[in-house]
Amino acid sequence: EKTIDTLPAQVEAFDFSRDETFLLDGEARSWAADEQELDERWRKHLKNQVLNLRLADKAEDEIVPTLTRRYSNQLNRVRQYNAQDAFQIYANALTELYDPHTNYFSPRRSENFNINMRLSLEGIGAVLSTEDEYTRVARIVAAGPADKQGELRPSDRIIAVAQGEDGTFEDVIGWRLDEVVQLIRGPKDTTVRLQVLPAKAGTDAEPKTITIVRNKVKLEEQSAQKRVIEMPQGSGDPLRVGVIDIPAFYIDFEAMRRGDEDYKSTTRDVRRLLAELEDEGVDGLIIDLRNNGGGSLQEANDLTGLFIEYGPTVQIRHSSRRVWRDGKRLRS
Repeated sequence: EKTIDTLPAQVEAFDFSRDETFLLDGEARSWAADEQELDERWRKHLKNQVLNLRLADKAEDEIVPTLTRRYSNQLNRVRQYNAQDAFQIYANALTELYDPHTNYFSPRRSENFNINMRLSLEGIGAVLSTEDEYTRVARIVAAGPADKQGELRPSDRIIAVAQGEDGTFEDVIGWRLDEVVQLIRGPKDTTVRLQVLPAKAGTDAEPKTITIVRNKVKLEEQSAQKRVIEMPQGSGDPLRVGVIDIPAFYIDFEAMRRGDEDYKSTTRDVRRLLAELEDEGVDGLIIDLRNNGGGSLQEANDLTGLFIEYGPTVQIRHSSRRVWRDGKRLRS
């Protein structure tokens, strides 16, 4: 707050004719000796940001408003931290001391992880983002409830949310994105109402109310996908290469534990895509894992069984230093 309040005076006082240096790499800096040294580092940091805006041809009268918005947004994000966030940071700092692959998930983060694993959720089917203090619709999930309802559009801003047909609207301007998402998600066949400012409307425009009945939303764009590439080879027929893009190793753990016969998983999807490509008569196959961020180790191991008949495929080292190997075995 002090920085925001004194920003115009600080920027006005900067003397760019002075010969000063500022070390950009924070890791290379030594610990500050006292509060006075910290203040001096912050002064240089702020001066460097003003200089960068000037070098980017930002108009002089836009520099202070730009930095004010930047620091106000940072301050708002810090103020939105709650006890669960603090505990998650602490717990992960502790677990990563002993194992870089062990993480603590807060209840909300755990829910999002499970959604990413099963590639489905119950809600309205809209991807949201934050823009200034507004919750903005980034895109609409195809064939989801919002898409079928038809009124919600990309770049619309959601300013209030109400539950059911007659629930009271709760203003969500300035809220954390995950808290707005939590209000909008809900069980299948329940109703949520949104007050929305259309994309091109001003902040003083009359909001419109959109009523959407929640349903199951399938995140099909995040599942394995296939395509065929035709590669010319001289005067003969082109070489037809099938490409399967696998963006994550996902599996619906809950449905699998329930014994559902058609639960969602990477291996099942890729097996189906392989059969389709075989029917299309491709000459070769590429598995594209370039943008794969990981996921279920079990699923990654099972997927290799589509291509490897025998041999070790994964090795796990326990904290006791015991190494456990898993792999594929020939079955009679």
